[in-house]
Amino acid sequence: MAQAAEEIPNLSALRGLAALAIFAGHYNGWLVNNLELSRWTGLADKFYLAVDLFFLMSGLIIAHVYGPSFGRLGGRAYGDFLVLRLSRLYPLHLLVLGAVLAIALIRLLLGAAEALPPWRVAATLGEYLTLTHAWGTQAPVPLWNHPSWSISTEWAAYLVFPLLFPLLGRGGRPAQAAVAAGCLAGLVWLAGLDPVAQLDRSYDLGLLRCLFGFWLGVLLQGRYAAWRERPLGRLIGGDAVLLGLGLLLLILLQFRAPDLLSYLLLPPLVLAAALNRGRLGRLLEARPLRWLGEISYALYMIHALLLGLFLFVAVHLLGFPFGPGQALLWFLLLAPACLLSAHLVNRQFERPARLWLRRLRPRGGTGGRGGVAVAE
Repeated sequence: MAQAAEEIPNLSALRGLAALAIFAGHYNGWLVNNLELSRWTGLADKFYLAVDLFFLMSGLIIAHVYGPSFGRLGGRAYGDFLVLRLSRLYPLHLLVLGAVLAIALIRLLLGAAEALPPWRVAATLGEYLTLTHAWGTQAPVPLWNHPSWSISTEWAAYLVFPLLFPLLGRGGRPAQAAVAAGCLAGLVWLAGLDPVAQLDRSYDLGLLRCLFGFWLGVLLQGRYAAWRERPLGRLIGGDAVLLGLGLLLLILLQFRAPDLLSYLLLPPLVLAAALNRGRLGRLLEARPLRWLGEISYALYMIHALLLGLFLFVAVHLLGFPFGPGQALLWFLLLAPACLLSAHLVNRQFERPARLWLRRLRPRGGTGGRGGVAVAE
């Protein structure tokens, strides 16, 4: 087994903040349209770029943790890697999918939903169970859990990572430059498909959005490894650089800059956060933010289900649509409730299920410390 990789704790906190931004964005879009937050801040319309932050960090961490094991790729190492990654994604995906299916069945029995042809339901379930439901150009019908599109695309990235990573290493800087140029050109092409040049794609070519971001993150890991003990790394990882990048990104989002312009700040922001050992790094390592990172996957996966249930209750019992005061009050109540739910799901289900699945893998597979992989 290869030597364990050291953890990058700053990225755990960054991932937690990204998950919280996605929750807030969906709450705004589904439950508080009457506040017209978009009139006051562009942030309300740009929360989806937090998913791109996920993809970049995922590529960096996967390359950091597992990359050294694939310099000498073998079938056993490949299978072990997939078990490790599946143990991270699949249990919670299956739990939420089961909950959504149960709710759909109850609605059907109560006459609150129309029955779909059995073949369509079976075909869609097959896609969800194999994590291939976001590999096409349109959303499956029925759509069981919208946020899971991103883990479907990440699963595709995991499938090809062990196959392509060794080639990237052997190709050296020319290959890395070609991959970077190809990913950036691909993002430009994706933005060009949208009337207003947005990158907000999920089931409609979201797979490419993920792969471009993931492989840019893989390339970032090379810079992280090369610079973290050098003066250049200390410069890029300085508080001033990290704070400046963060503020510049917020300004671009506030004034609704084109997505591509905002996106160009995400890779250096991730790299600066990973390299930072200053006051901001210590802030990101604070226990509350580390905890937020630990529950980020659970929060991301369950928040749409919880918001959907609340919307049902709000429509039938709470006099939805809400006024501005009610909307803010319910947000202040729902946010802690979702965080607590994510904490309980993480501790009582996600972690035990992940550990159980990891015991199934053969001994002597890929390196990479379990704690780091779990944090990712």
